[in-house]
Amino acid sequence: AGAAGKEHDRLPFSDHVVVERHAIVGLERGGGKRKGEKKDQDQAAHWACSVARDNARVSSPRVTVLTTVYNGARYLDEAIDSIFAEEFTDFEHVIVDDGSTDATPEILARAASRDPRIRLLRNESNRGIASSANRGLAIARGEYIARLDADDISMPGRLAREVAVLEARPDVALVSMNYESMSADGVPIGRSHRDHPSIVVEYLLNFSNALGGHSQVMFRRSAAEAVGGYDETCAAALDSDLWTRIVRHGRIVVLPEIGMRYRVHDESVTTRARDTQVEVGKRPSEESLADRR
Repeated sequence: AGAAGKEHDRLPFSDHVVVERHAIVGLERGGGKRKGEKKDQDQAAHWACSVARDNARVSSPRVTVLTTVYNGARYLDEAIDSIFAEEFTDFEHVIVDDGSTDATPEILARAASRDPRIRLLRNESNRGIASSANRGLAIARGEYIARLDADDISMPGRLAREVAVLEARPDVALVSMNYESMSADGVPIGRSHRDHPSIVVEYLLNFSNALGGHSQVMFRRSAAEAVGGYDETCAAALDSDLWTRIVRHGRIVVLPEIGMRYRVHDESVTTRARDTQVEVGKRPSEESLADRR
């Protein structure tokens, strides 16, 4: 084979790529090459190299997009599609079905059959968002974790922008973005601007969820693991609780661009637990305050 074949010899192969390679070699040794056969072989070798690279990327992605879902069939397809519309492709999508009884399992199975980057987990009974998120974190292979709720939409370019910050700034543990709120039917409601200086955001987190949402956030997996992941006893404000602990392991940066569309509807966790979230969010973390003085 040509240069493509030599490069191919140095790459790890999945089973079907190995079969393809041996088929190419067999053609070369069999003699009686027809006109254009060598070109076909080089093209096949190039294809095999591309497949091998894709397989390697899937097994060790830069980003794990983490979604938990419970009876989220109404909006789930749209949420998944928003991630796979990204130009940034070095990610896996871990989705934990928290014991859904609607069409969620069928939707997930169909999505996973279309793209090997989707990895599914299922709870036999409803365990809650924090427990489900921790299950997802436990199998995540990405260096960075991007959250996406099953009823929200991730905006194009979000993953690339957030990865760029974490790559360039080792001192940053979490990146967030501004976001747009929309109705259940996708009609825009307004925009949330939370791109304050890091020191302001970090201070405000001691009193409320200064980041505002969940689906526009990306953080280092190592930072989440260092603080024990999500607190499974903190059902209503599990996101802001995690942020206040992650901040002890690095800075928080909020980018000015719109990173997601946040869906407001009667069945959302935020709507159902708003009063509890406010009370939990108001409890200042004295330890975190002391760390930032």
